[in-house]
Amino acid sequence: MKTKLICGLLALGLVCSNTASVFAADSVKSTQNDNKTVSSTNSINEDGYTTEHIINPEDFPSGITEKDQKAREYFEKREAELKLMGSGSRSLARATNNSKYLRYDKINSPEKQKRSYWCGPAAALNAIDTRSYHSTGKNTNLTQDKLANVLITGGQTSFNDKWEEVLNKHAPGNNYQLRRGNGYSDLGWQNHIAQCIVTTIDKGFPVIVDTKQAANTAFLTSAYRNHYNSNGNNAIYHYIAVIGYMYSNGQYYINYMDSAGFNHGVYTVPLSTLAKASCPMGIVY
Repeated sequence: MKTKLICGLLALGLVCSNTASVFAADSVKSTQNDNKTVSSTNSINEDGYTTEHIINPEDFPSGITEKDQKAREYFEKREAELKLMGSGSRSLARATNNSKYLRYDKINSPEKQKRSYWCGPAAALNAIDTRSYHSTGKNTNLTQDKLANVLITGGQTSFNDKWEEVLNKHAPGNNYQLRRGNGYSDLGWQNHIAQCIVTTIDKGFPVIVDTKQAANTAFLTSAYRNHYNSNGNNAIYHYIAVIGYMYSNGQYYINYMDSAGFNHGVYTVPLSTLAKASCPMGIVY
C-alpha cells in the first residue's frame, strides 16, 4: 500500500512539474513578445515604453555649433518679421507664414511601432517617409526592421550618433545633428528647440524628439498620463517625429507623429509641453 501511495505521489509530482514548466515557458514567450522584463528586485513587469534610452555623451557636440548659430539667426529674423506682422505690415504678412506642415501619406503614415520598444525605428521611418513624401510625393521602401538593425535597437534604441547616420543617409540635405537638453534652463531649452524645429521644418525636413514623460516633466497626451498611472508611475521614454508647427497668439504649437500603440496618430502639442518632456533627453534636427 505504501509503495502504491509513494508511486502515486511521485507521478503526481512529475505531472505538476511538467505542467509548471509548460506554463513557465508560455509566460516567458509572452513576456518576450510584449518586451516585458521582470525586475530581479520587485518582480514587476515593465514594458518597452519604460526602458530608459542609453545616452553616449561623447556623441553630442559641445558648445554652440555652426548649425545651432544658423538656426538661431534664422529664427530671430523670423520672430522680428512676425512682430512687424502684428503691427499691421500686410506685405510682410504675405511673406511670413504663421505655420508650416510637411506633407505626408495620410493613408500609410504614421506607422505604428511593431514592438513596444521599437519607437526609435518607427519614429525614424515616419520621419524619413515624411521627408520623402513631402519632396517626391511617395514614401520610401524602408521598413522598421531595417532601421532597427542600423539603429542597433535591442530592448531600447540608444540616443546616439546612429541617429545622425540614419537620417543623413535616408533624408539627405539637412545635415542632421544631435542636441541634448541637459545644461539648459527650462526656458533656454524651449527657445532652443523652437529655433531648431522651425528652421528644420521650414527647410522641408522633420525633427526627431526623444522624450521622458513623467509627473515631474510633462505628458504629451492624456493617454501617456494614463499609461504612466497604470504602470507603476514609471517614466515613459519615447521617440516621436515632429512634422510641423503653428504660431498663434504668441505661442508655438508643434505637430508630431506618434507610433505608440496606445497613442498612434498625428497630434498637436504646445511647444512648452514638448520642451518639458524632451529636456531630459534631446532632439535630432
